[in-house]
Amino acid sequence: MLHRQGKDSEALLYADRAKARVLLDAIRGRDNKFANVLTEAERLKHEALNKRIADINRQILLREREPSATLDDLYKALDSARLEFELFQDRIYVGHPQLKLRSGPVGLTAETINALHQSSDEAFLEYVIDEHKVGLFLITGGRATTKVEIKYIGLVIAPKELELKVEQFHRLLAERRPGFETLGNELYQSLIQPVAGYPRDVKTLCIIPDGVLWNLPFQALITADKQYLLETCSIYYAPSLSVLHAMSKPTNRPKKTG
Repeated sequence: MLHRQGKDSEALLYADRAKARVLLDAIRGRDNKFANVLTEAERLKHEALNKRIADINRQILLREREPSATLDDLYKALDSARLEFELFQDRIYVGHPQLKLRSGPVGLTAETINALHQSSDEAFLEYVIDEHKVGLFLITGGRATTKVEIKYIGLVIAPKELELKVEQFHRLLAERRPGFETLGNELYQSLIQPVAGYPRDVKTLCIIPDGVLWNLPFQALITADKQYLLETCSIYYAPSLSVLHAMSKPTNRPKKTG
């Protein structure tokens, strides 16, 4: 929805925050003490605010199907609900500072995205898969160009088709069977080709997969020139930009392959 409003930067922050939150929730699920930190009233308030945001999102999706529907009122309500939720979280962190320490790397901002870039020849590809579509955020620029560019691209391949192709490609590689080159090129055309020429001087790719793409060895994809993707650039992976930012220190950058 944010992309349709022309807010690709906000859409990226929202999508990446959700990925980081999934990791955080998985960790918290093994920590019974965390559930005991919030009071009952705080827990209920947290659930109510989350439900309000979800309800407004559902209303937007339903109204979008109506001809000549106006959504300004719902978008304003959604912005208000998000602001209230963020203010509530701030109050929670003040009252329970230990939660801030446990909250993990979910505070991504445009400034921290810019700080991730070491040079203009590095690009980030963050994939987002939902029930109906596959898309990616292309993040380029950085310190050398002083400005980060964020662009969302909707990919043609459907989630179900992507899942089948990734599983087949993975199986062909594992069994060392012929035919993986053709499928590797098809996946390259679907996942990389839409951004292959933008910008042209990219030498390093950070891949941030989603869903089934965690099972895809991007380095083995076959380019239009019949090369492995790894032969054209260096590649490394990250679970989310938020996590990458938390891990990025001058002496501790993620190790690159290739």
